[in-house]
Amino acid sequence: MRKFTRQFHQEIDIDLTKPLVLSVSGGVDSMVMLDFLRRLKLKITVVHFNHQKRAISDKEAEMVQEYCDKFNIPYNYFKLTINSSDFQNRARVLRHRHLEEVASRINTPYILTAHHLDDLLETILINITRGANLLGYAGMRPVAKMGNYIYVKPLLYHDKQALIDYAKRHDVPYMEDESNYTTEYLRNRYRLTLVPIMKQENPNLLQVVKQYNNQLIAAYDAIRAKTIDFMEDRDSINIPKFKQLSQAIQEDVIAYYLEQNKVNLN
Repeated sequence: MRKFTRQFHQEIDIDLTKPLVLSVSGGVDSMVMLDFLRRLKLKITVVHFNHQKRAISDKEAEMVQEYCDKFNIPYNYFKLTINSSDFQNRARVLRHRHLEEVASRINTPYILTAHHLDDLLETILINITRGANLLGYAGMRPVAKMGNYIYVKPLLYHDKQALIDYAKRHDVPYMEDESNYTTEYLRNRYRLTLVPIMKQENPNLLQVVKQYNNQLIAAYDAIRAKTIDFMEDRDSINIPKFKQLSQAIQEDVIAYYLEQNKVNLN
């Protein structure tokens, strides 16, 4: 608990007088996040999604609600019906929409998810495979502004084993998601095949990933600051001045311009 608390206050710079909306699935990651933040006596509201894809979904929802009822924590429940072939992407969009609805209702910008260090490694590997900009290769930020909301990942630099140890130590209830062991999803294929080999080659792999993530975020922020300075709130790009920029800043200027004009990048 002490290590979690110290890291939380060092890495998560948000207004803790505001309510926090927690996305809680019922797995060990999100249940540890819920238990930890409750023990810090913060104002928390829980949101749980039932994707109706697994036999234990209803029991999972009951477990999360029982925990919330026990400690008088506001509980919001959403049943998602998704018929799209792109299930994961559609589910992500719907989750974000409902989380932001709840945040708006209780007048807070803060939405918390339980991503951890193992998730970060998998995300970086996926982004490298698919291709991304510099920030994409970094993977995730502990605190990131998205529109009117601020998404916070308080467990980002804790590994999965540390969360399991916390759950055992504090008797935190959780359910194992059996879909984590199917190779149907790309993330699982990395988790089950590539990641174990990488960890075998370097037992300190996750700490290396944390350092890599922080270095790329710092590099991205430096480049983006130059980009914003160059644009100076203009609606167009000054081509002669643009040609004088380094290639890294040129590429980010184009990305920034497209972002500002809401053109999706792939």
